[in-house]
Amino acid sequence: MTSFTIPSSISNIREYTFDACYSLTSIVIPSAVTTIENYAFGRCYSLNSISIPASVTTIGERNPFNNCNLKTIQVESGNSSFKSIDGILYTTDGTRLIACIQTKLGRIDIPSSVNKIGSNAFGGCSALTTISIPATVNYFGLGAFSDCSVLSSIYANAPIPVDLSKNGYVFYNVNKTTCTLYVPIGSRALYQAANQWKDFINIVEVNTTNSKNINQINVNIFPNPIANYFQVSGLKGISLMQLTDLTGKILLQKKVSANENVSVASLSKGVYMINLTNNGVTYQIKVIKK
Repeated sequence: MTSFTIPSSISNIREYTFDACYSLTSIVIPSAVTTIENYAFGRCYSLNSISIPASVTTIGERNPFNNCNLKTIQVESGNSSFKSIDGILYTTDGTRLIACIQTKLGRIDIPSSVNKIGSNAFGGCSALTTISIPATVNYFGLGAFSDCSVLSSIYANAPIPVDLSKNGYVFYNVNKTTCTLYVPIGSRALYQAANQWKDFINIVEVNTTNSKNINQINVNIFPNPIANYFQVSGLKGISLMQLTDLTGKILLQKKVSANENVSVASLSKGVYMINLTNNGVTYQIKVIKK
C-alpha cells in the first residue's frame, strides 16, 4: 500500500494502525479525526509528510510518527491543541514536545517552554549533531533520543539531572564515548552518578547559561583543526576566552579580540573546548589540535 485516505467516519486512529506500512508514501487524515494514538504511523519509512487536521485534540505520549522519514509535519490552521515549528510538533502551550522530523539536521535548541519530551520524540533523528536541553525539562519519555547516532554534543542545562530511572533507553544508540555531555558548573559529579547520564564518558562542566552554537552566530575559529595558533572572527569588542580539556580543566584563559592570534604551541595533540564570553553570551566550540 503506497497511499491511503482514511474514511470520514473515523474519529480515532488507534495504536499501531499503520505500523510497519513500509511503502506508504501519503496518507489523508479526515477532519473527523480527534485522536491519534501511540505509534499509529510507526515505521512508515516512506512517509515524507503528515498533515494534522484542526479537529485533532489528542495525540499519544509515544510519538505516533516514530521512525518515519518525515520531512514535514503540518498542523492545519484552527487547531487549538497542537502546533508545528521548524519540523517539531508541540502542544499549543509549548510545554510538551511530541515529535521531531527525522530529517532534521545540525543543532536543535529546545525552547525553554518545554517541560516534557515524549517517548521517541527524537527517535531516528540520525542527522542531529547537537541538542541543547533547557533546565525547564523535567521528564524524558522512553527512548526520547534513541538512534540519534551522530550526536556529538548534548547541553543539559539543569543543575540537577532529571531522574531517568523510570523510562529506559533515553539515549539508546547515542555514542556515549564520542558524544560529550555538557552540564552546568558544579554539576558534573551529580551527572556522573545519575541513571543513564552516567553512561557518557565525557561529562564537561561549562557555563551553559545563554550558550549558543558558535557556528550559528557567524563567530568562527580558524583554522580548525588548529596547529600552533588560531584566530577568532566575528567578535564584537573584547571577549573572555577559556580553553579547556574535555574534563573541564582550564588550560588557557585570556581576553581576545577579533582576528587576534592566540598561541597554543604548548598544547599537545588532542581535542579541546573553547568557550568565548562576548556581550554577555557564552559560545562554545570543540577544536582539534593536530
